[in-house]
Amino acid sequence: MVLHVFSNMRNYPVAFANFASSLDPERNHRFIFRSWDANHGLSEEALSRSIKITSKKELLFKLTPMLKQAERVFFHSFTIGIALFYWVYAIRKIRSAWLVVYGTEIYWYRYAAPSAWNRIQERMRRIIFRRIGHIVTTIREDYNLFRSSYAPGVVHVDAFVPIPGNITGLKFNPAPHTPGTGISILLGNSATPSNYHQDALEKLSRSPIAERISIYCPLSYGDPQYAEEVSRLGQKLFSTRFHGMMEFLPPEQYYEFLGHIDLAMMNHDRQQALGNIFALLYIGKKVYIRDDNPIFTWFGEQEMVVGNVREIFEGGTHIPVSLTPEEALKNHRVMEELLSESNYQRMWLPILEGHD
Repeated sequence: MVLHVFSNMRNYPVAFANFASSLDPERNHRFIFRSWDANHGLSEEALSRSIKITSKKELLFKLTPMLKQAERVFFHSFTIGIALFYWVYAIRKIRSAWLVVYGTEIYWYRYAAPSAWNRIQERMRRIIFRRIGHIVTTIREDYNLFRSSYAPGVVHVDAFVPIPGNITGLKFNPAPHTPGTGISILLGNSATPSNYHQDALEKLSRSPIAERISIYCPLSYGDPQYAEEVSRLGQKLFSTRFHGMMEFLPPEQYYEFLGHIDLAMMNHDRQQALGNIFALLYIGKKVYIRDDNPIFTWFGEQEMVVGNVREIFEGGTHIPVSLTPEEALKNHRVMEELLSESNYQRMWLPILEGHD
């Protein structure tokens, strides 16, 4: 038996459970959800393998025996909070522990408030992560950071989780932008400090193109208080040209929205928002990323064309809003291969079948 432990039932965990169950005819894989949503979107097969464990009692008396029996346990991201006390104890019961990187688990302490409780949580994370034997991420810098910070002997496995929604069903439409007209910008992907919204908004408000900008800022998940702070600042600097997106959109509806923006700014300094970026590059949009973000280098290694956010902050009035037709087509073709079912299977079949 192989266990997959998820802390929530958002799009990525559900998409992975559906994908993994479709590749596992022997039914070896089970999906543990620490929270439950009645409108989950799990396939019938994935649902039949899913186990809801939401209470402390279930953790101790239901999950612990399963952890002892499991050949391998995959942690999809990693929880923060009181449950860390349980995992300090339970990680010792696991024969083979794997961490599938979604982003926040490696970098959490960088953005956490400097409090006694957060320091305690980080100490517990260090105890837990020392027992992680394999880390699954396509970003080598994430692996290097995890290895140097937590687990020197951890093994790197190159893969990324399936992106929710049907990106490859989207229309490739690299419409050129008309010079001198308004520019609609997607800023960030969530209400988390690693987006550096304040930095981006203030620099954009001082740029020569400030009066031509409309900003769309997804804030539907993350920290609600932080979302309100970003929204207030955006409205102060850009008035009605700032749109704080507080309502969650299903993947297909969100991807349709992306088709109407001109460019995206991802001001993160860590791996984040891959689903957004992949979708934007697939449909032919220009995406700007910080050059100190490891994914900026990763996209270069894939021979894809992404911009540096410095070009917008420091580029005057002549900012490339669109990709050239050749650049857009090149990005589209690379993304088509990366997001193909055959590539997902190439990455994940060896992992799911237990081949290191």
